[in-house]
Amino acid sequence: MLDHIPKSLAIVGAGYVAVELGTLFAKFGSEVHIIARSDVLRTFDKDAVAIIKKRMQELGIAVHAGVTPVSHEGGSVTLNNGEKFNADTIVVAIGLSPYTKGLELENTKVELDEKGFIKVDSALRTADTNILAVGDVIGEPMLAHKAMRQGIVAAEAASGANTSYDNIVVPAVIFSDPEVAIAGSVEEADGIKVTKFPMTAIGRAIALDATKGFAKIAYDSDNVVKGVEIVSDDASSMISEAALAMEMGATLEDIADTIHPHPTYSEAMQEAAEAALGRPMHFFYGAQKK
Repeated sequence: MLDHIPKSLAIVGAGYVAVELGTLFAKFGSEVHIIARSDVLRTFDKDAVAIIKKRMQELGIAVHAGVTPVSHEGGSVTLNNGEKFNADTIVVAIGLSPYTKGLELENTKVELDEKGFIKVDSALRTADTNILAVGDVIGEPMLAHKAMRQGIVAAEAASGANTSYDNIVVPAVIFSDPEVAIAGSVEEADGIKVTKFPMTAIGRAIALDATKGFAKIAYDSDNVVKGVEIVSDDASSMISEAALAMEMGATLEDIADTIHPHPTYSEAMQEAAEAALGRPMHFFYGAQKK
């Protein structure tokens, strides 16, 4: 934990943790360098990444893509392409691994998979039935809110209740600027269509001069919602509606016909559903199909 704001900061890695920390410290006034082996947020939706990268550029964050660090001496970082820059603080954010070593699990019947995660059943019991496991140690996604839900299920199972962890979706958020929130997948596939609605057509976003972003909805041939992505201020709050919709098997009509308060960012969800149905209220329909 830093007790000061570094003058210059180098972050090794380019996933969501690197983006969150880089954005934060850039706003604090630090000179931020992100060292990416490939590129920033390479596994995320390209439309969302384009907005985030542009904002990072506006904040003065330097992204060094396709390189790796070689050394850090005398406050100077050297990359494998020969490039050098100053950084008085280094942050390593190159991924997470389960903390299972050192727990003396070898003295139990608990089993691990090839990646070191603890194997559990639907009730979160391990092969040692007296031991239950939740959270990061049992696999991706390694998110606190997933662990909280699993903790409840494990407690129910331990008390003898007939329960199971059967959630359909775990929403995820990148606390960047603007935020990126995801539930399910918004990739087009066989039988899956995707519609995109821009924040430039949302009254609240216009009023607050925060129009960078969009809402995407993926849906199947029966109009059942299969994925949602929101890029916007307050996307972290809006994604809960998407998660609920997917857990309940909601359709585009369910979202479109639900009254959303005006003026709010949440109208983007309703408008995206309306657009998918060919009836958006505040934007030209022809521009909606991805």
